[in-house]
Amino acid sequence: MSEPSTPSITSEVQPALRRRLARHRRLVKLGGIIVLAGALLIPLALLVPVVEERATLRDGVVAEIERDWGKQQTIIGPVVVVPLEKGVAHVFPDELHAKTVLAPEQRSRGIYAAVVYTATVELAGTFHRPTPAELGVPAEQV
Repeated sequence: MSEPSTPSITSEVQPALRRRLARHRRLVKLGGIIVLAGALLIPLALLVPVVEERATLRDGVVAEIERDWGKQQTIIGPVVVVPLEKGVAHVFPDELHAKTVLAPEQRSRGIYAAVVYTATVELAGTFHRPTPAELGVPAEQV
């Protein structure tokens, strides 16, 4: 007679294991992604000091180029200075026209570059002769 067959242990364990893995498949994928992302952050962390050093060098070179070229300029129109008995009065133009041509130019030092500017400015204006009343002083003080 034949003995009743007993199911093998491996045949019962494999489907249960597959069901458990299928159930946690998303978690396994998410864990793999997190491990890969962490592994890729290591080379990135090693590059941060190099990038900071290059940025510091670039800032120094740009500051040196600007220092050699000239600092920021402020252009104002003509002002008439009227001497008074006690101090001076400044008279500004009634009209002021400014024609400016700005030419950018790139200057380089090594691998770093900075943009500098050359400007041509033409100013024209009209003044009227101020009266002592406009200056707020008696006529004898002008």
